[in-house]
Amino acid sequence: MDTPTALAWLKDTGNPNGRPNSDVVRPIYNGSDITRRWAGNWVVDFAGMEQEEAADYLKPFAYVEEKLRPLRINNNRAARAEKWWQHGEKRPGMRSALTGLTHYIATPETAKHCFFVKFPVQVAPEHSLIVFPREDDATLGILSSRMHCIWALAKGERMGLGNDPRYNASLTFEAFAFPLDFNLKAKTIPENIYFKNIAEAAADLAAWREKWINPEGWLDWEQTEEERVAGFPSRLAPKSEYAAD
Repeated sequence: MDTPTALAWLKDTGNPNGRPNSDVVRPIYNGSDITRRWAGNWVVDFAGMEQEEAADYLKPFAYVEEKLRPLRINNNRAARAEKWWQHGEKRPGMRSALTGLTHYIATPETAKHCFFVKFPVQVAPEHSLIVFPREDDATLGILSSRMHCIWALAKGERMGLGNDPRYNASLTFEAFAFPLDFNLKAKTIPENIYFKNIAEAAADLAAWREKWINPEGWLDWEQTEEERVAGFPSRLAPKSEYAAD
């Protein structure tokens, strides 16, 4: 749904369970949203909730029941037809891996250039994003390195009208030679000067990229109190004198 609808639901306090709609209403990003700018789309995400629990979020559930149920009840896959209010692919492995993290790293599955960004875990990644369940800047720096990007181009595929590179997670990420002493399964990185320097360089790169995409003084940052409490990122709104027609 669009931003005005989502913001109205976030303000609503009439759920019988006493819970906010931000539990199940989240901003969603796809590949185009990070190669350009967020389109302002939101998603209703009931995760693995049963129908009785999901129905307590009155307006989001009513929306899904009206828009999605007629399309799903005759689905050839019984699980999708029976649990029509849930996502067809709930990605339980990803959800489990993100538990306890504040951020994750993502890259477009298909894009002209190889780059990586960080999102708060409250942001829903659309299926066109490759998600890395890491929140540290050292991992962001290693993935953003020239060595890894060249490796990704060599091991990836090409697709689309532009014959753009496609990131292949199994052949690229899982087979990449990460630095010695770097354990992807560990929640923290080794405490040495090398990884400290990588993390600082990655944070600096992310800051410069943000300044390039969103020049200072050209935009306003908007965020309601409900969005702040939920941990959702601020929304960008171009100032009238810089807005495209």
